[in-house]
Amino acid sequence: MIRKNYLDPSENKILMQSSGGVSLLYSQAAYELDQGWASPTEEQYQQLKAFQDAEMKTEFLETIEKVKFYGYVLFEACTCDYPEPNCPSVVRVGNDEINCCIQLPSNEIKEVSFKVNRIRCWKISLQVQEETELKPKLSFEYQDSPDFGQWITIYTYQAFLLSRCIQEIVTEKLKVSAGYTEMQIENAKSEYRTTPWGSLTALSKHSGVVLQKKLLKT
Repeated sequence: MIRKNYLDPSENKILMQSSGGVSLLYSQAAYELDQGWASPTEEQYQQLKAFQDAEMKTEFLETIEKVKFYGYVLFEACTCDYPEPNCPSVVRVGNDEINCCIQLPSNEIKEVSFKVNRIRCWKISLQVQEETELKPKLSFEYQDSPDFGQWITIYTYQAFLLSRCIQEIVTEKLKVSAGYTEMQIENAKSEYRTTPWGSLTALSKHSGVVLQKKLLKT
């Protein structure tokens, strides 16, 4: 499938100014709906199917933009250490958040939203298990408040994709807040991993974005 290369939903308005853009967005949105990636209410679902049957693409897109998880990147089943170790989790990234539907030991499902603007930094580690198997994980330092932060780890074979999605959200925020052009952002991406946030944007609570690769033996 063809998928848009951004996570800021406001960018859709630019594509919807042309018939080609509408067709591309419609193809992705219809696919997400059919695959169950988005979570519409029953009323929203009936509206979307009616617009789909009538080939009313613009109305379909205007409606699906209000649907929960529309435009999010859905990751394969994984585990995380929040709020307890080894919790199965469904992870989605979009709309400036990492959304985790976590299965607790009691089998209760807990939905948690980690806002990207509260992620101080993150890193990727590759842990060697049984000499041959690599177990990737992504850890990020999350600040619930200015005085309290904690490290949260998500164990997923898609750790590099997850890191890429976080970086894309950060880049989009920098572009909006600092007025960078697309070319400036593309040329400066590598600097964001080590450059203090305070010197670039008003997001002064961030000290930087650090991407690390580690090889560890258990």
